[in-house]
Amino acid sequence: MIGMSENAGAATPGKGSGSEINNRAAASIDDTSMLPLAAAALSYAARGWRVHPLVPSRKIPLWHREDRCPRIGDCVTGHVKWTQRATTDTDTIVKWWTANPAANVSVVTGPASGVWVLDVDDKDDPVRGVGSPSLAALEREHGDLPPTYTVGTGSVGVHHYFTYEGVDFHLGNPASKLAPGLDIRAEGGQVVAPPSRVDDPKHVMAYVVLDPRPPVPAPAWLLDKLRNLKPKPTAARRLAHIDAATPENRERLAAALRRRRAGAA
Repeated sequence: MIGMSENAGAATPGKGSGSEINNRAAASIDDTSMLPLAAAALSYAARGWRVHPLVPSRKIPLWHREDRCPRIGDCVTGHVKWTQRATTDTDTIVKWWTANPAANVSVVTGPASGVWVLDVDDKDDPVRGVGSPSLAALEREHGDLPPTYTVGTGSVGVHHYFTYEGVDFHLGNPASKLAPGLDIRAEGGQVVAPPSRVDDPKHVMAYVVLDPRPPVPAPAWLLDKLRNLKPKPTAARRLAHIDAATPENRERLAAALRRRRAGAA
């Protein structure tokens, strides 16, 4: 894992690295596919999307893991997670990518960035697809998705970005609950962004902008389906289904609660 120190990203006066990055970002704020990684990160930040660096050619945050936290620098009072580090601050972004110019770019999804992503994932069957047929079936039934900011993830999927307009419910990161191969990236989530490249044993994923127009609100039918997704049952919800009307079931409930308390001790 690549490490980062507090001073690792400071731009050297006279080198022009920070101003050059900013100029390149300003030159093309819509299609980031051909920009340097640092300039792309600044372009996203200019849209209000929080970003942070990933390990080069990987989807893993560049930061140390919590179980390996040295408790120094930013973490002196406790481990700082990537969700807390992500930012739109220009100076911080320039510092990060000056120190690690090959770092991939992650866009944090959720209310803080004002965008969420429908991830159409075909990697389990790139030939016939998984998420693509699922989305096609939904569109035949309800209508096409509106044109919006869209990213291709090589041959294995597409990211459709949407604004938070109309999202009047908690939207997390359910995988394949909407339909097979259709994942959501929203609050607490992130997506790899262009021009990042991810190499793994099965796929080489080059992230490219397919549609550079700004994100738009999701259609009402899609929001309705997401609003009605049932959350994963918790222990408390499962216990709530036990009928406590009889002495036998009351004892079952009490035993279950005792086991939960013992496990938490």
